[in-house]
Amino acid sequence: MVRLPLRYYDPYLDSAPSAELVRAACPSWPLINKGLANEVFHLLAARKERGLASLRQARYLRDRGHPRPWSVRFEDVSTELHRLKEGQRLC
Repeated sequence: MVRLPLRYYDPYLDSAPSAELVRAACPSWPLINKGLANEVFHLLAARKERGLASLRQARYLRDRGHPRPWSVRFEDVSTELHRLKEGQRLC
C-alpha cells in the first residue's frame, strides 16, 4: 500500500480507519484515514436526521429503477417499492 500525503494535521485523523462502516453498508476502500471515516459518519447522521432512506434502502431503490432513490424518505420506502412493483410512474 502506498502512503499518500497527509490530509489532516491531526495524526489521529490521518491514521487508518476502523471497520465500523462495513455495518453501515459503506464501501471501505475509499476511506483511507479516520478523518474521512468521520466525515462519512457525519453524512450518514445528517441523512438520518432528515428522515431519508438508509444507504441500503436507497441502493435497493436505485437497483429497482427509482428515478431519485437518494431523496426518498425512510417511511416512504415500502410505498415506493410497491409502486415500482406495480409499474406505476414515479415522480
